[in-house]
Amino acid sequence: MLFQQNNTNEIEINRYPAPLPLADDASGFTIIQLSDFHLGFGRPEPLLNKAIELTLSLNPDLIVLTGDYVDSHSQQIPLVKSVFSPLRAPLGVYATYGNHDHRADPPVLKRILTDIGIQVLNNSAVPLPAGLWLVGIDDLYEGNPDIEAALSEPPLDAPLIVLSHHPGMIRRLPDRPIVMLSGHTHGAQIRLSFPSPELVCWYHLRTRYVSGWYHLGQRHLYVNRGLGITGLPFRYNCPSEIACFDFKPKEAPDRLDKKAITEESLTVD
Repeated sequence: MLFQQNNTNEIEINRYPAPLPLADDASGFTIIQLSDFHLGFGRPEPLLNKAIELTLSLNPDLIVLTGDYVDSHSQQIPLVKSVFSPLRAPLGVYATYGNHDHRADPPVLKRILTDIGIQVLNNSAVPLPAGLWLVGIDDLYEGNPDIEAALSEPPLDAPLIVLSHHPGMIRRLPDRPIVMLSGHTHGAQIRLSFPSPELVCWYHLRTRYVSGWYHLGQRHLYVNRGLGITGLPFRYNCPSEIACFDFKPKEAPDRLDKKAITEESLTVD
């Protein structure tokens, strides 16, 4: 029964208004986040290729990748080049490491990502339009996160978009206007009534953040369910996800529901 209802090959596109309004005279832009690919486990290439095709069809201004490109081994890193090389966006494609990447070979992974035009932000930041800054912080537990270094360049009053794989990083960040995009949990990957997704993520990953939005003062966390799988070779009641965020001026009419707008749900053959 479980395998009859698995949705391992489904991709859901969710679109949100970002809770970080821009200045009144700023031009809006769109960011797409992809996460948790796990190349080398379960042959995810067809699904990842479809996800990248869908991402490009949405014409985002910026694409961000929040870690776990490979499942655990350096031998899996060459797969990254062919899968991710099509990614392009006007404001660039940026990446940060996940915990599984640190089990492989981060310097080699960085070299391959850089060669295909993807900039790795590891405890560093770059400016974006409208006074925003994009910040990348290394994985909370298996990386070498350095929040002080990552936040050394953005002005103290600048709103931040932070990429960090483990959602628990949100509690380490200062309470200032931040949207943090993370992954790591796969949304629990197998969602049952018991044990609950919250219990699974706490026991297995030591995080209470499972998927979707969480709000802590001025800090806003989004946990992406990811695209790949690991541990067990299927998903159940937890489709893969492409997350799309619309950043708009304060005075722009809000045509988006405050909940997720699912644009498309599809199955990859």
